[in-house]
Amino acid sequence: MSRAAEMVDGVPFRKVEHDVIVPKMVKQAAREACKDMIAEFEDCCRGRFLSLVVMCRAQNNAMQECFKQHSTDKDFEVQKKIFIEKKRANLERLSTEEGKAHA
Repeated sequence: MSRAAEMVDGVPFRKVEHDVIVPKMVKQAAREACKDMIAEFEDCCRGRFLSLVVMCRAQNNAMQECFKQHSTDKDFEVQKKIFIEKKRANLERLSTEEGKAHA
């Protein structure tokens, strides 16, 4: 059973956008915000195998905490707003192009 698209600021917002696309954007933004922590963890892991679990625990915890701080509901709403603005601009561009094609 499919559900109709919700309207957000006059733009249709589908379930897949809510459940897949925007969360993916949140994860990407968190990765960008935490890139220094990720690099520290990667540096610690380099050359280790089993010992990385113990030796890199602090870096892993810091990286996970950074991800948590940048993956909140507020971050979701920010990314949702960015997505809606991009979608609105794209829909407006398409409608003007379509209008020119029919003129």
